[in-house]
Amino acid sequence: MIIFDLDDTLIDTSGCSMPIKLKDALTAMINAGLKINSFEEALQMLLSINSTAANGKEVLRLFLRRVGCSEMSLLDVGARAYYGSVEGIKINPLPLALELLEEFNGRFDLALISMGDEVEQSVKLSSAGISPALFKSVIFTQEYDKGHHYDMLCTALGLDYSSVLVCGDKFRTDILPAQELGMKTVWMKYGRGANEKVFNGKPDFTITSLAQLRDVIQELNRENGEEGA
Repeated sequence: MIIFDLDDTLIDTSGCSMPIKLKDALTAMINAGLKINSFEEALQMLLSINSTAANGKEVLRLFLRRVGCSEMSLLDVGARAYYGSVEGIKINPLPLALELLEEFNGRFDLALISMGDEVEQSVKLSSAGISPALFKSVIFTQEYDKGHHYDMLCTALGLDYSSVLVCGDKFRTDILPAQELGMKTVWMKYGRGANEKVFNGKPDFTITSLAQLRDVIQELNRENGEEGA
């Protein structure tokens, strides 16, 4: 089985929705009383912070600190706007995502485990043109650590951990929990994942594009002397 993450693994969340949602967050904070000199300069600061921050709320927290705002209630205002609906925002699949899912669906069982609101994540899937029917299991969770869901899925399907390959962009939340269970892992270094620091362990494979996933599968096949992973 191959378990995929969604954001910045199969779809281009960083490139498509993040800039728009950061603009929404900035607008909401200004409407709630944030004082800035230039909207465009403030937006560029947000985008710059976003390129290295771990998540959206951290982006907003660092931004408010940098502009000298001590009114932390504005953080909640901005976060509500940032994490609000993505309805109407076109989310593109990452290059080769649709082709590889169709290709792998004929060879492996596929699963999707994604952190986020079920409605919003479903909207992203639909916008990117990814059919949930491609996956044997689709799980949306509010938990950052996906280890519990990996474990539950394997138990439900009667899978050995060693027979599962996990592909995701966040090392601490996608990759490390899978490694702790003995699964094979592929770290997709894209979006925020490209800047994440690794403090503990390392992935079995690191890729920067989904095209490289074919090579990973071939290498695993050679190691196992099998046609599957």
